[in-house]
Amino acid sequence: MSNNIYIGMEDKYGRCYARREGEKILTSRWGGQIKTKSVFENGKLHHIAYCVKTGNTARKPKDLM
Repeated sequence: MSNNIYIGMEDKYGRCYARREGEKILTSRWGGQIKTKSVFENGKLHHIAYCVKTGNTARKPKDLM
């Protein structure tokens, strides 16, 4: 009998991972989680927000809400 207590989130594969206490989970208008990533292209660093569920991208997370 296992009494595992997870604090945080669980991804689509059932793996649990810890989450920072002050972190907010942003959800898009399509119901997916919004994540951000940095892409280096044309000699510049660009920050991109994307919806995990649909794959839509935008320049900032607010554009996906």
